[in-house]
Amino acid sequence: MPLLRWSSPRARTRLAALLLLITFADLTVSASYYWQRIAWTLPKPATALLPDATLFRPIKNESENWYGNYSGHAHGPGPNYVFGLRSWLVLASRERWRPVLENWDSHTGRMTEYPALRFYSSASFVPFDRIKEIDQISPPDVRTTFYIHNESALAGVTGSARKLDVEWSLTAFTPNRMHATVDMPEPGFVLFLDNFDRFWKARINGEPATVYPANFTFKALKLPAGKSSIAFEYDPYPIKWGWIAYYLCFIGFLAGGSIGSALGPERIGRYASATP
Repeated sequence: MPLLRWSSPRARTRLAALLLLITFADLTVSASYYWQRIAWTLPKPATALLPDATLFRPIKNESENWYGNYSGHAHGPGPNYVFGLRSWLVLASRERWRPVLENWDSHTGRMTEYPALRFYSSASFVPFDRIKEIDQISPPDVRTTFYIHNESALAGVTGSARKLDVEWSLTAFTPNRMHATVDMPEPGFVLFLDNFDRFWKARINGEPATVYPANFTFKALKLPAGKSSIAFEYDPYPIKWGWIAYYLCFIGFLAGGSIGSALGPERIGRYASATP
């Protein structure tokens, strides 16, 4: 007796349901960081979804939180640590490092500003591996500097680090995309208080730019003096390729099964025996 009877609609339905269940479970887990940044998946409380993506907008203070009691789960910050980025949680779990998380209120668990940008003339290099010794190193004084984890970012930078007063305006925003215009009084850095991930891409005046990990959990760009347009965009393309590859294979699998069912086992057997 064959293991699978494609001529049985019940067998095909059960197999298709099983494959779909496995697929959605796997893709949901593997793409969790991406999905957490899409407006309609944001928790209302943490176990519910927001019904209206248009309510997701920038905020300048805690009272303007995007929706009700949304507390920043989509970006790591928040009392529900299931959604957190591990390096962010390392800092959030240590009281002396919490001032580095400037746009998060540790008492209420809410975002106080987003998107939040900070500007500096320079930075202090600290290897990222030092996060393993986080209790032995001092946090940066965010009033004057921030930590950058790629020493090449400081090439050509002269003078001591200090915070810059920079005019900037937001021109486009979604959880996966942030565009702004900035007017730098001198060359320096913009620190984006949002979790770093290797699939973040950036452009400065339309040209690709390097996104540097900063303060062990955030991200930064090196900017020239003067007016610039900057763009951060999140694109986890391997996950998308995985979705496409799976669904193509899944469609092919179902199509093959349907063709086999239409031909019937007798005709398939005769064709197989006739093939050298």
